[in-house]
Amino acid sequence: MIDDILSREFNSNAELLPVEPNKPDSVPAIRVAGALVYVYVHPLYGLTVSVDVDEAEADLTRADGTVPMRVQVGVATVFADPPHDSDR
Repeated sequence: MIDDILSREFNSNAELLPVEPNKPDSVPAIRVAGALVYVYVHPLYGLTVSVDVDEAEADLTRADGTVPMRVQVGVATVFADPPHDSDR
């Protein structure tokens, strides 16, 4: 796992990736620690969130290639790996 100092560094270096004007299918994203989080409005599904962890930093990636993650909607945790007692 990462410590407070490294997590602050990852968060401080986050990048906003706006829509590319010459690519009509592009959507906005934010890159944090190599992971990409896309948030956009889809014509059929409404607000859509997509996470791509293929290029997540090695410090964030487990030996098996997975990335620990928690997803919250408002104050509700809808996904947590690993689960945490405060999320139940």
